[in-house]
Parts: sequence; structure tokens; C-alpha cells
Amino acid sequence: MLNRRTVFAILLVPLMATVACTSGCKSAGVTEVRGKTSFGPEFRNRGNNTSEIRYDLRQAAELRWDNGWTTGMTYRRRDIDGGSGDNENLFLFEVGYPIWKAPKKPDKTAMQIEELQKKIGELQSRLAGASSRDANSPRLARVEDTDSGQTMQKENGYAQP
Repeated sequence: MLNRRTVFAILLVPLMATVACTSGCKSAGVTEVRGKTSFGPEFRNRGNNTSEIRYDLRQAAELRWDNGWTTGMTYRRRDIDGGSGDNENLFLFEVGYPIWKAPKKPDKTAMQIEELQKKIGELQSRLAGASSRDANSPRLARVEDTDSGQTMQKENGYAQP
């Protein structure tokens, strides 16, 4: 059985590895903490019509850092001898690092907004050009909503509905 000092030392190793891995980077903030639990039976058949069932339980924790690195720890307990109390314990420490990252795809919504803004600008320039260019064309009024109500600005002294 493990004593408290050994367990504390085992839990301190991932923290030290994380500090060592991220100390040279410009930022080292945790962006996500994930946990995972898995369990189930393991069936063994020895070939002489004898079978053995061992139950397995795993608990894992993973830290994701904003620089793309991950650190984690997994604990596994596996009962043996049909549940008579004998078990195997395993501690695994993990360090993950980015090797390749796909380039980000352009945001479709942002592209559509830019296109619509360009179209609005073109329509406004056409409207301004048409009203100043043609003296015989119908005159336009600009209506604005204000806190006190609607105001109407007349162009060339006339306001059209």
C-alpha cells in the first residue's frame, strides 16, 4: 500500500512537468480541465475451458493549456482473483504537445456581413449620385428617428413621401 508521502509525490510530478513544459512559452494559462471515468469487465479465456473476469476502473484528469499543450494523470485499479480483495494499481502521467494544426477556415458569417456592407455602400453611392445628378428627377427626403420623434430633412426645398 502506498503511504501519503508517495501519493503526494506522485501527484506533484504532473504539476512539475507542466511548469517545465510551459515555462518557456509566452503564456501558460489553463483553458480547460477535463475528467474521464471508464469501467468495465475484462474477460480472459485460457484455452482449457477456464475463464477469468477482471474488473477495471480508470479515473483520469487532463489540463489543456492555451499554448496547445496538455498534461494529465490516469489512475487505474483492476481487481483480480474474482473480487477476493487483490487488486492492481497503476498511475500514468501524460504530456501532450501539438505537432500540426489545421489552418482556420474563414468565418462564413463575417464574409456575408462584409459583402452586404459593400452592397449597401454601393446603393448609397448610387442614390447620392442619382439625386445630385438629375435635377428633373423626383426629390428625396431623409427621415431619421430620434428620441423626440421623426425629423425630415428636405432636399432642394421639397420633400417627397
